[in-house]
Amino acid sequence: MNELKVMSIEWYDILITENDKYIYRETNKDAGTYTMYDNILEVHWNVWGTEYFILVNGVYYKREYKTFQVILESEKFLEEALLSIENQSIHLKFKGLNGTYKFVRNELHVTWNHNSKLEIFYLYQFGRKFSSISVNYKKNNLSKRLVKNIAIVFPQFHEVEENNQFWGKGFTEWTLLEPMPEKVADQYIKKPHKDIGYYNLKDINHRSYMEKLANIYDIHGFCYYHYWFKNKKVMYEPLELMLIDGKPDKPFMFCWANEQWTRKWDGGNNEVLIEQDYSDVNGNKAHFQYLLQFFQHKNYIIINNKPVFIFYRIEKKDKKYIEEIIQQWNYLAIQHNFAGIYFMRFLGPFDNDVHIEGIQGHINFEPGYVTQKHGYEFNSYNKNHLLFDKHHYNETDYLNKNRDVNELVRNKRLPNGHTHFNALNTHESLIRTSKFTVFDGKKALEKIDSYQSEYPYQNYGLFVGWNNSPRRNYKNKLYHKYPMYYDNITDEVFGEA
Repeated sequence: MNELKVMSIEWYDILITENDKYIYRETNKDAGTYTMYDNILEVHWNVWGTEYFILVNGVYYKREYKTFQVILESEKFLEEALLSIENQSIHLKFKGLNGTYKFVRNELHVTWNHNSKLEIFYLYQFGRKFSSISVNYKKNNLSKRLVKNIAIVFPQFHEVEENNQFWGKGFTEWTLLEPMPEKVADQYIKKPHKDIGYYNLKDINHRSYMEKLANIYDIHGFCYYHYWFKNKKVMYEPLELMLIDGKPDKPFMFCWANEQWTRKWDGGNNEVLIEQDYSDVNGNKAHFQYLLQFFQHKNYIIINNKPVFIFYRIEKKDKKYIEEIIQQWNYLAIQHNFAGIYFMRFLGPFDNDVHIEGIQGHINFEPGYVTQKHGYEFNSYNKNHLLFDKHHYNETDYLNKNRDVNELVRNKRLPNGHTHFNALNTHESLIRTSKFTVFDGKKALEKIDSYQSEYPYQNYGLFVGWNNSPRRNYKNKLYHKYPMYYDNITDEVFGEA
């Protein structure tokens, strides 16, 4: 048996060799056979094909590359670091720190140039990330325990019967995004990275790549949106395929997107396309029976022998039915050797104070939650897209943009919109006359960072940006329906949040 330190383009790990031919990774047990010659390690993986590595300073590096990226986490930063094998140098992308490095088994030792201090990073997360915070695990310092990051996933980026019926044959979310220009209202429209493309989660290759990305960037697991209307499942194929082929092989849980399916999402009217109905006891039992195959999966996230299940939105009018579902499902779960269901709810731009018996945890759904609570503190405007300046007031445009003011005028509680406009300070008048609804994303993230828990077992959320321009018409002069976006969120700002 022999141990080899190996750096791939996607991971660093210790490879264990046995019986002259057999080799496997220490962290995740990927295995295969190998040969060695002239400082070259040739590995024939059982699943991934053949890779070649060359020995440099005691480490076998993927032969085709001279530089490698890893993710470093310390008390002060979390970011990508570039390793150069020629001079054993390391460079932090955003912090701009430089130093030298060496691998000591599964540790990365970095000596920084600016202070000549040695910092030791411990390998975790299958060999792409190193954390100095792991020292605190060894000391049982609970205040420094690493958070398990869960990414919310919308599995609707594929053709489904309902979207064909409502929006036209072949419609997906990509239908709206693909023709978008590079910028709208001075904001870059984010499109899929060239390495990912316009993915379809019914494709096992796309779901496998999703797993790889999650492993690289420390995503512990996924919270999948689950769509069920009375006794009708919708947009279910990627998740059912996951049960068959096992991809992505990551921890997961469900959030029931339990709203009515309406046209409102695209700025249209509130026409109900598929109704949400909680009153059918037999339908609720059938819903549980469908979910059971997921609850019993080896990767489903379970707390105290209770599968985690999240309600997206709870309204006061549905309180009685939701509590009946909770009671019914807890009983059914116990019949299947669980201790019940660990029910949670999102806290978002809803009525979050409706008390529901049986809810055990809460999750901040961002940016909806922070905007509902503090949006007035970071409400902003786009100075290049104003309806008019203070010297050229337009009543029609102002009332079109500000529906609350229009309602006051319609009910004769205000003589006109101009009266309202004249009473505003400069900042408020700019917000009220911005065609686009704008929030300062950096300030929103700062507010999230200062949160204190208000509910039992409250879990925090983050967001990397928000811009619904692809879903909204921004040229029709119906200004109250224009897009909303959060400005000033960069990679660096998000990384510090």
